[in-house]
Amino acid sequence: MAYGIDFRKRVLAYVEEGHTRQETARLFNISTNTLYTWENNRVCQEFCVNSKVEFECVY
Repeated sequence: MAYGIDFRKRVLAYVEEGHTRQETARLFNISTNTLYTWENNRVCQEFCVNSKVEFECVY
């Protein structure tokens, strides 16, 4: 299932507020694996932007 970027940002913001990944996954009805993937993609994207490396956003 494909999720919109706004939804993904809302989910990631919820985790940043201090909620657990399990709680977040249950609330938003996604798997914890999906959540970890989105977090990893965001870290990759931020690294590439900061180091001026071209990056294709997959999150």
